[in-house]
Amino acid sequence: MKILILGLGNDIRNEDAVGIIVAKKLYEKVKSEDVFFEECSLAGFRIFDIIVGYDKVIIIDTIPENQDLKFGECYKICNKEEDSKFNLYSSHNFSLFNSIKLAKDLGLNVPKDISIYAVAVKKLDEFGEGISEEIKQKIPHIVEEIYREEFENA
Repeated sequence: MKILILGLGNDIRNEDAVGIIVAKKLYEKVKSEDVFFEECSLAGFRIFDIIVGYDKVIIIDTIPENQDLKFGECYKICNKEEDSKFNLYSSHNFSLFNSIKLAKDLGLNVPKDISIYAVAVKKLDEFGEGISEEIKQKIPHIVEEIYREEFENA
């Protein structure tokens, strides 16, 4: 089975880079010739150039913390209804789930198994490089959590 671990984010927008960092560390932990790593700052329908042709894709992104989404927690998004709660929209308000549906409707070879994880962070709208010590300390736990869910329990 050909698996892609895709980290979404932007490393010049502070903690928006967390999705990329977690994805890269997960890839390093898995160490399999059937598992591949990509990072990108694209969103919505534009990611399909990257994920077409894989059997399984694990997408890791960030979301702004709020009263329901606790800083440093990792949330698995399982269905379209949760999409609006987690605000997984590109800058043109086209959600990831709508993108997946459109790609299937267009007959693209979309992976049948797509897992989406979102890490709640504080600094998404500020420009700058680097992430806080507070989130750095949470990354090993997040990586382990996704690893167990996707590779040990699979």
